[in-house]
Amino acid sequence: FHVALDEAIKAVAPPRAFFSATWGGSRQETFPSIGKKMAAQHHFRDFMFPNSHYNPALPFVVGAAGLLFQAHGLDQDYAPENPHISRLIVRLPDAALWLYVGQYQVFNSTSLTQAEWLNQSAKVKSAWVHSIMIKDWGKFVRTRIALRDVLGMEPEEDAIQAAMEQNVAITEEQIALAYNLGEERLGVYLLKCVGYDEDFGQQVFERFSTWVPKAKKENKGPKKSRKRKRVTNSDDEEVSDAAEYDDGHREITGQDEDDEMIYI
Repeated sequence: FHVALDEAIKAVAPPRAFFSATWGGSRQETFPSIGKKMAAQHHFRDFMFPNSHYNPALPFVVGAAGLLFQAHGLDQDYAPENPHISRLIVRLPDAALWLYVGQYQVFNSTSLTQAEWLNQSAKVKSAWVHSIMIKDWGKFVRTRIALRDVLGMEPEEDAIQAAMEQNVAITEEQIALAYNLGEERLGVYLLKCVGYDEDFGQQVFERFSTWVPKAKKENKGPKKSRKRKRVTNSDDEEVSDAAEYDDGHREITGQDEDDEMIYI
């Protein structure tokens, strides 16, 4: 998709904190909800922030096509086309910077094959395995893997749902092996650019040029251990203080800044 716009405007890539401070929403979620305060100031409700740590084939150039992965490849039975258009802002591979690449439609595609999974980098595979192990959205998959190992056969969905109430024991090694053997597969969406909001692109360019990030608070005295807690962002919306990833296993209808996030 060709976008006839100044290259300097198309290339500007601010940190995630800029988008959150300017238009609202959590800095962690793939599909951030906009709080009432910011919602009164603009009409954007279609943000989508996929992370390259999990999605190495995202479009990293304005207008390019790309792929989005999700954990539930065995359950990928959505309609092949979704009419919703997302405002796609992707995390660049080599820096904690986010680039607006255009307005994108999501199309269902075939899941990754066993060979395609094995061909992913160690970093990408580790990111998925670790997050499936610890995140709420990975609970169904990790429970299915655990039951499959115990039963020696493919578990029924009712059995999986029942076992999910008990937090069955499983290791990252078991999860990795299930994907390596092709027993589990990553789902795939095709991302196709269908437009580019030039006014929004211009806003990103102009507003980022004058944006001043909030200064980090200095910690005085010895560090104290603290429990993970819920905090609120500048948009009066609750966010976690630990970066998370929403794998996108949801109907497409709509991270604390992660320069220090490491998944390997």
